[in-house]
Amino acid sequence: MRPILSSAAVLSVLLFLPLFFSHCYKADNTGDLAAHDLISRAKSYVSSIQQQSPVYQPDNPRNDRTSRSRELLWSSASVTLFRGHPAVLIPVHFAKDVFVKTTWGGNNCFRLDNQERLLVYQDSSHSWHAERVTSLPDTLYLRSNQKMFTGMVLVDDYWGNPLNKYHYAPDGTVQRYAPGQTAAAATNPKQITQSVRPEGFIQVCKYIYGYNYAVGNEANGEHWVEFQGCSTMYTPDGAGGAGGGSYGGVVSGSGGSTSGTIPKNLAPYPTILTPTHIIIDIQDYLKCFQNTPGATFQVTVCVDQPTPGSRNPWTVKLNDGSSGSGATSAGHTYLILAENMPGGWSITRNVGFYPSKGVWPLSDPVPGVLNNDENSPFNIAAQYNINSTLFFAMLQYIVGAASDNYQVNTFNCTNFALDALESGHIYLPHTIGYWIGGSGVDPGDLGEDIRGFDFTGMTRITTPFFHSNLGICN
Repeated sequence: MRPILSSAAVLSVLLFLPLFFSHCYKADNTGDLAAHDLISRAKSYVSSIQQQSPVYQPDNPRNDRTSRSRELLWSSASVTLFRGHPAVLIPVHFAKDVFVKTTWGGNNCFRLDNQERLLVYQDSSHSWHAERVTSLPDTLYLRSNQKMFTGMVLVDDYWGNPLNKYHYAPDGTVQRYAPGQTAAAATNPKQITQSVRPEGFIQVCKYIYGYNYAVGNEANGEHWVEFQGCSTMYTPDGAGGAGGGSYGGVVSGSGGSTSGTIPKNLAPYPTILTPTHIIIDIQDYLKCFQNTPGATFQVTVCVDQPTPGSRNPWTVKLNDGSSGSGATSAGHTYLILAENMPGGWSITRNVGFYPSKGVWPLSDPVPGVLNNDENSPFNIAAQYNINSTLFFAMLQYIVGAASDNYQVNTFNCTNFALDALESGHIYLPHTIGYWIGGSGVDPGDLGEDIRGFDFTGMTRITTPFFHSNLGICN
C-alpha cells in the first residue's frame, strides 16, 4: 500500500473534493447564519451544558464509550445540514484510545475517535440540542465501494444517556430501536450472536464489545459489553426527514467514509502504484521452505507507517526523490518468513501485496500481485515464533493470494498480511481507518496497535534491520 502520487497529480484530484463535502453547508447572502457565527453559538450552548451537573439516567450503560473523558475539537468543527437546517458537527478526541467491536462489523475494530461526533443543532422551535452520534458500519459497507451507509448509528445526549439507536439496512430503510419488548437477550451478553425462540421464531441480537488496549498490558485492559437490541426490537422509522434517516447524512460522506476528519496536511487521495519486484511464480519463490527436521519457524509482520508513531492513514512527503516535489504515502505492510535450520543457517523470504496497476480508493478492484519486499523500509514490526504446521498453512494462504484482487478500501496490503497471519492462528486487530474516498485497515493503525499492546506471543521490534532474502535451493 505504498503510493507514489506527484504534486501535479494531487492537483488533478482536487476537482473531486466537492463530491466528498457536498453535504456541508456554505454560508451565502440569503440571511442564513454564517458558519463561524453558528459554530460560536453552538460552542456557547455546549459551554452552558458543561457548567451544569451531569444527569445520568438509570439505563445509562456508564462504560468507556459513554463516560470516558474526551475533548471537543472545536478547531475542526464544521457546518453540515441536519433535517434540512445547518448544524454543527464537532470531532472528539478521547483522552485514552477506546476501541469497539460489534456483532455486525465482523472482526473489524473501530476507534471511537473516528466514530463519534458531537452534533449541535436547533429544532423547529429554535431550541438547542447537543447529541453524541456514533456510527458503526457493518461488513457490507466495509467490504464494498457503496456510498450509502449501512450499519448502526447510536445517538446519546451530551452526558452519554441513550436517546435512540438506528439500523440502516442495505435496502435503504431505517429502523429505530424500540426497547422493552423483551429483556431475555440482555441477560447473556457473552455470546456474539444469540438466538432465542419465543413463540417459534428466531431472534438475532446485537452487541458492542469495547476495550482499551493502549495501556500496553493485556492484564490491565478495560473491557465491557453493550446490548444493542434484537431484530424484533427494531421498528420501521417512519418519521421521514425528522427521523433516523437524518443521521445518515451526518455520519456518511461520499466515497464510503462514515466518519473521521481529514487532517489538513493530507492530500485528498492516496494512489498506490504497482511494485518493481513482482514475484512471477510464488510457488517457486517459496519452494526452499522444506520443513527440515529440527528447524524452527518465524514470521514477522513489518509496518511502514505513513507517519511513524501516528494513526494517519496517509501523509504528504515533500521532496520525495521518486517524484520530484512531493508525493502522498499510505505506507505499506508486508511479511518476512523464515525457516531457521539446526546448523545455524536460514531460509528467508519477504512478500507483500500490491495492485497490478495504479489504483486509488474509488477504483474498481484490480488483479493483485505479490512482490519481493526484501529490504523494504519499516518503522515497527511484530515477530512470532510458530510451529511448522501453522507456518505452512500461512504459505498456502500466500500462494492462494496471488490470484486475489486488490482494492484500496476492501483488500489492500494490510488486509493481506492480517489474513495471512490469521491462517497461522495469529490474530491482530483489524482497526478501521478513514480517508477521503473510503475506509479500511491501514498501516498507520496496525502500527499503533502493535506499538500499544503486548499481544500474546508477540515480540515488538522498533529498530529497523536489513532483511534480505536468504538461502537457495534446486
